[in-house]
Amino acid sequence: MKIYPFRAAVGFLVLFLSVILLLTTADIVSWNLWLSVWQFWPMFFVIFGMAFLMRRWNTSFYLGIPIFILIFGMMGAGLWKTWEDQYFETNNFAEENVKGITESKISNEIPKNIEKADIKVRLGAGDIKIDSIVDPNSSIMYEGSHISNFFSLNQRLETFGKRAKETFQTSPFVKRPFSSKSVNELKLYFSQKLDYTLEVESGTSDIDLGLEKLKISKLELDAGASNVTTRFGELDSIDVKVTSGASSLKFYIPKDSGVRITSKSALTSNNFEDFGLIKTKKTWESKNWSDAKNKINIELESGASKIELLK
Repeated sequence: MKIYPFRAAVGFLVLFLSVILLLTTADIVSWNLWLSVWQFWPMFFVIFGMAFLMRRWNTSFYLGIPIFILIFGMMGAGLWKTWEDQYFETNNFAEENVKGITESKISNEIPKNIEKADIKVRLGAGDIKIDSIVDPNSSIMYEGSHISNFFSLNQRLETFGKRAKETFQTSPFVKRPFSSKSVNELKLYFSQKLDYTLEVESGTSDIDLGLEKLKISKLELDAGASNVTTRFGELDSIDVKVTSGASSLKFYIPKDSGVRITSKSALTSNNFEDFGLIKTKKTWESKNWSDAKNKINIELESGASKIELLK
């Protein structure tokens, strides 16, 4: 039986998109799924490139159909995986001004029985500010805002026993406003009641982390080429891992905290010695590291960066 590759490619593609349209119109999945579909546009070249080769090779029906089924099966699996990794809005109120900039207000109460939270923030190029909610007795787990003319903010909250996992991720609109400068600003304020781990991933950004009143045991920061200011508190010891390109990193250290820095950075400038740290093999340590109640253990992997310790 003869197969017409280009007709088969168009048929499978229409069928694939029709299934997604059926799922969204039936409210089985959110319309936000289409934000993931468009990311697979390079696969169209693969599909029609394969159709072209099949036509030249005069591929039989029994070989051609399994090839198309395999390709679209891979697309479906990839789309499902992408969708599983996307983040769903919990409480989001957005207003758009005359310049096409959308401001989203977000907040969520502390789920019942939750004592710990793992926070992950993924942002493209932009500004990030993280701090604590002023009221230490507030029942709000987090509140904040996102301002952008290019990115939408998505969230996902999961709970496991006494631990919550909250993820914030920005994804681009389907249509980018090329005529205007991209704006992407995220501000988050967290409850002082919970114990946290915090992971921040961003491109070229200005990042301001006010951790003085938050109990954070672990901080992971993948910052690209960014300006990062981190203010540590005295509530708990913390392990910090920073991966960045050519960045400016400022760490504000509480008076009596012990500091240890392991640096794998190349071509960096720092004030570790001026701050009173002592170099021991591959690390720098404060004189009170062994006896300090609160310890800040920092691992640095960066390019040509400037690193400052401040009081």
